[in-house]
Amino acid sequence: MKRLALIASLFIALGAAFGTLSSAPASAQQSGIDTFQTPSGNTQCLYDGSRKVLRCTVLNSTAKLTPKPADCELDWGSDVELNATGRPGGVCAGDTIAGQYRTVKYGVTWRRGPFSCTPATTGLTCRNLSKHGFTISKAKQRFF
Repeated sequence: MKRLALIASLFIALGAAFGTLSSAPASAQQSGIDTFQTPSGNTQCLYDGSRKVLRCTVLNSTAKLTPKPADCELDWGSDVELNATGRPGGVCAGDTIAGQYRTVKYGVTWRRGPFSCTPATTGLTCRNLSKHGFTISKAKQRFF
């Protein structure tokens, strides 16, 4: 019995050390990274506090997207990026921010740094300090 308790304690300690028991690894918390997803799980966002940038992705999109820039040789259209001020834009990227994120309920506003985002059944709307932002969902992508 003592051996089982020792093994369980070791598992818990290792899990805590490697971040498997927390919602975000210690390194992410220290660097100002925060993540969330909408209740559907189809839209996920990552906030980089050190760069003051919010990047969101729609995992399964049927939306009509802005045309892919000629100089973009990577993936285009599923991700949107917003800086602390100014208008949002599409992301030309060969990486993904998709992951296992905590859910922000419909109608609840998430706030970090210069950003606020509110999920609704019609899509996720995010704004920055200059009131620019976007509304994204499976079916639409609108910048303002």
